[in-house]
Amino acid sequence: MKVSPDTIREDTGLQCVLDRLRTHVTSAHAVRRIDVLEYATSLEEVRRRLTFAEELQACLRFDDPIPFLPPEDTSGSLERSKPRGAALQSEEFMAILDLARTSRLCKFFFLSRREQYPAIGGTFSAVEIPVEVESTIESVYDVDGNIRDSASRELRQIRKNLNRARANLRSAIMKALTSAASAGFAADDQPTVRGGRMVIPIRSEAKRKVAGFVQDVSSSGQTIFIEPTECLDHNNLIRELETAEKREIELIRRLLTDTVRQNSAALQLAQDVLEEFEVRRAIAILANEMDAVVPIFNEDGALFICEGRNPELLLHFQQNDSGRQVVPLNLELGSTFTTLVISGPNAGGKSIALKSIGVFQLMLALGIPVPVDEKSSFPFFDSIFIDIGDTQSVTDDLSTYSSHLSRLKEMLLLAGEKSLILIDEAGAGTDPDEGMALFQSVLEQLSETGARTVLTTHHGALKIFAHEADGAANGSMIFDQETLSPTFRYQSGSPGSSYAQEMAKRVGLPDSVLTRAKELLGKGRADVTSFLSMLQQKTEKLEREESRALHAQKEAERLRETLSDRIFKLQAEREEILATAISQAEDVVKNANKTIERVVREIRETSAGKKETKEARKAVIDLRSSLERDRARLIRKGRRSESVSRQKTADEAASNRSASNRSASNRSVSKESSPGGDPISVGDRVRLDDGQATGDVIMLERGKAVVLFASAQVNVKTSRLIRVSGPSAQQVHIRQNRTDSGLPNITHARSRLDVRGMRVAEAILEVTSLVDQALAAGLLSVDILHGKGTGALRMAIQENMAARTDILKFEEAHPDQGGSGITRVWLSD
Repeated sequence: MKVSPDTIREDTGLQCVLDRLRTHVTSAHAVRRIDVLEYATSLEEVRRRLTFAEELQACLRFDDPIPFLPPEDTSGSLERSKPRGAALQSEEFMAILDLARTSRLCKFFFLSRREQYPAIGGTFSAVEIPVEVESTIESVYDVDGNIRDSASRELRQIRKNLNRARANLRSAIMKALTSAASAGFAADDQPTVRGGRMVIPIRSEAKRKVAGFVQDVSSSGQTIFIEPTECLDHNNLIRELETAEKREIELIRRLLTDTVRQNSAALQLAQDVLEEFEVRRAIAILANEMDAVVPIFNEDGALFICEGRNPELLLHFQQNDSGRQVVPLNLELGSTFTTLVISGPNAGGKSIALKSIGVFQLMLALGIPVPVDEKSSFPFFDSIFIDIGDTQSVTDDLSTYSSHLSRLKEMLLLAGEKSLILIDEAGAGTDPDEGMALFQSVLEQLSETGARTVLTTHHGALKIFAHEADGAANGSMIFDQETLSPTFRYQSGSPGSSYAQEMAKRVGLPDSVLTRAKELLGKGRADVTSFLSMLQQKTEKLEREESRALHAQKEAERLRETLSDRIFKLQAEREEILATAISQAEDVVKNANKTIERVVREIRETSAGKKETKEARKAVIDLRSSLERDRARLIRKGRRSESVSRQKTADEAASNRSASNRSASNRSVSKESSPGGDPISVGDRVRLDDGQATGDVIMLERGKAVVLFASAQVNVKTSRLIRVSGPSAQQVHIRQNRTDSGLPNITHARSRLDVRGMRVAEAILEVTSLVDQALAAGLLSVDILHGKGTGALRMAIQENMAARTDILKFEEAHPDQGGSGITRVWLSD
């Protein structure tokens, strides 16, 4: 991305952001990387950088600490390891060890969380340092950077001999010193080292009385340091062993350097990845400090800033004045217009708004999230040109206006459809009329190129241009006329006054000066200023009314949610009441079925005659009538409870409905109208559209009905139903299929059974009872609803059916009627 001028970082406030970013890194190479951060050259590159930053933000906020310690720069050491026979120093090996360990720990941390942080994990997946690098260095050096005795077998033996020789020397030197001291020759009671050899201090006058070699003399000449004759061989042996130790350590370092050389490419890649990671980690820390986010990106060139806070002001207030808050910026550009003219009072925030637009774009191009609302949307600009501040130069013979012209020339030559242009204080530094004519011409040409242009101005001609020209719009910074102070809030769609008179009054200029200024201004200009002031007052009033409307809308939404919660609770209570009523009805049915089964069994076992059959039939009919009365009573009880529950729901919303609407709503729960005009009630016999099949209405609710057709249950609109008759009386049908004995079969009309959720033993009992009753009633078939599930219940039922001799066959229902979840059983005549 091309940016101009070279001072764009300082002009927009980006340098302040980068200065804060430096405080979050510790290594010198990370600081250097920040200084040379480059702008992305494509939208894909911007997205890649920001995805990395967004993942790191989340990791730093919510995950375990990252096992990252900024490594030292090992690039020089890796370069020095390349020649054959090279031997790196101990501190270099320790830096390479830290590099290998940190890269391994970070790689494991992020790859184990690859689903959470795919971008970071992908970066570290490329780091492949063989484990032998880390293990080999650790086998040579301890945690303090000292070479271990176990670094090699030879070194272990040398150090063992060296320790023994030093012990022998200490014993001999102490013996010589004790002898000299007892003779009164010693100048001190402790030996010392001179020139790498252990000696004893002797008074100068006694130097010829102690056998040995003079190694040194004190600065005063009063003490002579003598190596006793008996210690000579010990000292010589120690010097030989120390030399051998150095040679062995040199050999170990060369071998260890060979390992580094063989893996220098992998180590250099890890160095680059960790250096870049330190910078990106600092970006994520800074972004979290600013509550910055990754916004939406678009490719249509539209800029939409929602709740944007200027980063320079934000960081300044955080560091120096935590009590102050940045006034957010809400601004749009590029969707319906490409040129925006911002006006308003001095020190009212025009330049801050302009700089905010620029710094947001520059931060995103560097991969730094911006402090805006996440609904904000940004395009990618391939070039950004700004003209902010005074750039006059004595050495280049440039005035302020000349410098503006130089930048305008560059904009006109290089700007295109994907360019962002920011101009502050357009028309300053020259004759107002000539300057305005020139800038209007510039804006017209920039608008033709499709560049997104934002400029600030006090000149009325440019405000008029923005109002009248296609593709241009006005915007202004709001001024509080009651307190005569800027609010730093931006509003779109209308120009703003400079409020020169008001600002002068606030400063305290004499009234006579202000009055004379108005006279000199002229009535036309005064009227325009007054008009702009009035327009802003109306705009502020509309904004206040809009704010109140939004508040009322939020309150209404809160009340709606409260009512929804109450409705949900009432519906839950209704379902519980209905479930209780139905459960009680089922208990009655089960008890009645047991009685019917007993009667049928008695008839079959006793081969009853006509009289007994007639009595049994009467008992069944009486029991059936009693059963239906009890069932109807329980259902009505449940319906009444449901009605009460619905009435509670209606009462909660009564404040928003009229009394007539409540009445109609309550009536609609229990009755609906059919196309023929006859009201439909629960229990009615109905026909669907123009069909011939009839069914029973078992439930009504909000214009819909649940109708039972034979064994099928259908949900339909009541407008599709035609009432055939009222509730049909429950009957027990007797089929007069006579056997050879001439006795009729007493029947029960149940042809469907639901055993879902039952245990196998319980289901078999229910199925056996169903089949017995169906056989006694002379039914041709029955349906058993057992569900699909694991198939265990279906297999048990079908095995039971296969063992019976009074069953013709059984099979799965048609897919349209339940498929493998239903077994249809065909009975013998």
